[in-house]
Amino acid sequence: MPALTAQELSDMRDHAEEYLSATCTIQYDSGTNVKGKHIPAWTNRGTAILCRFDTIGSRDLAVIQGGQVLEGRTWMVTLKHDETVAITDRIYYGGAYYRPIWINDDEVEKMLTRVAVQRMN
Repeated sequence: MPALTAQELSDMRDHAEEYLSATCTIQYDSGTNVKGKHIPAWTNRGTAILCRFDTIGSRDLAVIQGGQVLEGRTWMVTLKHDETVAITDRIYYGGAYYRPIWINDDEVEKMLTRVAVQRMN
Protein backbone atom coordinates (compact mmCIF):
# COMPACT_ATOMS: atom_id res chain seq x y z
CA MET A 1 0.00 0.00 0.00
CA PRO A 2 1.45 3.40 -0.95
CA ALA A 3 2.42 5.72 1.88
CA LEU A 4 0.80 8.67 0.10
CA THR A 5 -2.35 9.08 -1.92
CA ALA A 6 -1.93 10.02 -5.57
CA GLN A 7 -3.22 13.52 -4.81
CA GLU A 8 -0.81 14.00 -1.89
CA LEU A 9 2.14 12.91 -4.02
CA SER A 10 1.05 15.19 -6.87
CA ASP A 11 0.70 18.14 -4.48
CA MET A 12 4.14 17.48 -2.99
CA ARG A 13 5.72 17.27 -6.45
CA ASP A 14 4.08 20.53 -7.51
CA HIS A 15 5.37 22.25 -4.37
CA ALA A 16 8.91 20.87 -4.74
CA GLU A 17 9.08 21.88 -8.41
CA GLU A 18 8.50 25.52 -7.43
CA TYR A 19 12.14 25.57 -6.28
CA LEU A 20 13.55 24.63 -9.70
CA SER A 21 14.66 28.16 -10.53
CA ALA A 22 17.16 27.60 -13.37
CA THR A 23 17.16 25.88 -16.74
CA CYS A 24 19.58 23.42 -18.28
CA THR A 25 19.95 21.23 -21.36
CA ILE A 26 20.20 17.44 -21.25
CA GLN A 27 22.01 15.77 -24.13
CA TYR A 28 22.51 12.14 -25.14
CA ASP A 29 25.30 10.65 -27.23
CA SER A 30 23.99 9.96 -30.73
CA GLY A 31 27.44 9.31 -32.16
CA THR A 32 28.55 6.57 -34.52
CA ASN A 33 31.33 4.03 -34.78
CA VAL A 34 33.92 4.66 -37.48
CA LYS A 35 36.46 1.92 -38.06
CA GLY A 36 35.81 0.52 -34.60
CA LYS A 37 36.16 3.85 -32.83
CA HIS A 38 33.20 5.67 -31.28
CA ILE A 39 32.84 9.25 -32.46
CA PRO A 40 30.52 11.08 -30.06
CA ALA A 41 27.86 13.49 -31.29
CA TRP A 42 25.50 15.10 -28.83
CA THR A 43 21.78 15.54 -29.42
CA ASN A 44 19.50 17.51 -27.14
CA ARG A 45 17.13 15.36 -25.13
CA GLY A 46 15.57 18.61 -24.00
CA THR A 47 16.35 22.31 -23.63
CA ALA A 48 15.17 24.90 -21.12
CA ILE A 49 14.57 22.08 -18.64
CA LEU A 50 13.74 23.33 -15.17
CA CYS A 51 16.55 22.43 -12.78
CA ARG A 52 18.46 23.39 -9.68
CA PHE A 53 22.22 23.01 -9.12
CA ASP A 54 23.56 22.64 -5.59
CA THR A 55 27.04 21.70 -4.48
CA ILE A 56 27.38 18.49 -2.48
CA GLY A 57 31.15 18.33 -2.33
CA SER A 58 33.33 21.19 -1.22
CA ARG A 59 36.69 20.11 -2.61
CA ASP A 60 38.18 22.93 -4.66
CA LEU A 61 41.21 20.94 -5.77
CA ALA A 62 41.30 19.52 -9.28
CA VAL A 63 40.87 15.77 -9.74
CA ILE A 64 42.59 13.75 -12.46
CA GLN A 65 40.18 11.16 -13.81
CA GLY A 66 40.56 9.21 -17.04
CA GLY A 67 43.54 11.34 -18.00
CA GLN A 68 41.52 14.55 -17.68
CA VAL A 69 41.75 17.29 -15.08
CA LEU A 70 38.29 17.83 -13.58
CA GLU A 71 36.88 20.21 -11.02
CA GLY A 72 36.98 18.48 -7.64
CA ARG A 73 33.46 19.48 -6.66
CA THR A 74 30.41 17.24 -6.97
CA TRP A 75 27.05 18.84 -7.76
CA MET A 76 23.46 17.73 -7.27
CA VAL A 77 21.11 18.54 -10.14
CA THR A 78 17.45 18.48 -9.20
CA LEU A 79 14.87 17.98 -11.97
CA LYS A 80 11.14 17.28 -12.20
CA HIS A 81 10.23 13.77 -11.03
CA ASP A 82 9.51 12.50 -14.54
CA GLU A 83 12.45 14.10 -16.37
CA THR A 84 14.41 11.66 -18.53
CA VAL A 85 18.14 11.52 -17.86
CA ALA A 86 20.59 8.62 -18.24
CA ILE A 87 24.00 7.96 -16.74
CA THR A 88 25.47 8.25 -20.27
CA ASP A 89 23.97 11.72 -20.85
CA ARG A 90 25.53 15.07 -20.16
CA ILE A 91 23.95 18.21 -18.72
CA TYR A 92 24.78 21.72 -19.92
CA TYR A 93 24.37 24.51 -17.38
CA GLY A 94 26.03 27.87 -16.85
CA GLY A 95 28.51 27.49 -19.69
CA ALA A 96 29.79 24.06 -18.63
CA TYR A 97 29.02 20.40 -19.23
CA TYR A 98 28.45 17.95 -16.39
CA ARG A 99 28.44 14.15 -16.48
CA PRO A 100 26.06 12.14 -14.29
CA ILE A 101 27.65 9.79 -11.78
CA TRP A 102 24.46 8.78 -9.93
CA ILE A 103 20.68 9.06 -10.53
CA ASN A 104 17.91 8.31 -8.05
CA ASP A 105 15.97 6.30 -10.64
CA ASP A 106 15.03 3.45 -8.30
CA GLU A 107 12.92 5.37 -5.78
CA VAL A 108 9.29 4.59 -5.08
CA GLU A 109 6.94 7.60 -5.06
CA LYS A 110 9.77 9.80 -6.32
CA MET A 111 9.12 13.50 -5.75
CA LEU A 112 12.05 14.83 -7.77
CA THR A 113 14.79 13.40 -9.97
CA ARG A 114 18.22 13.95 -8.45
CA VAL A 115 21.43 13.53 -10.38
CA ALA A 116 24.91 13.75 -8.87
CA VAL A 117 27.27 15.20 -11.49
CA GLN A 118 30.86 16.25 -11.99
CA ARG A 119 32.01 19.02 -14.27
CA MET A 120 33.51 17.82 -17.55
CA ASN A 121 35.24 20.97 -18.83
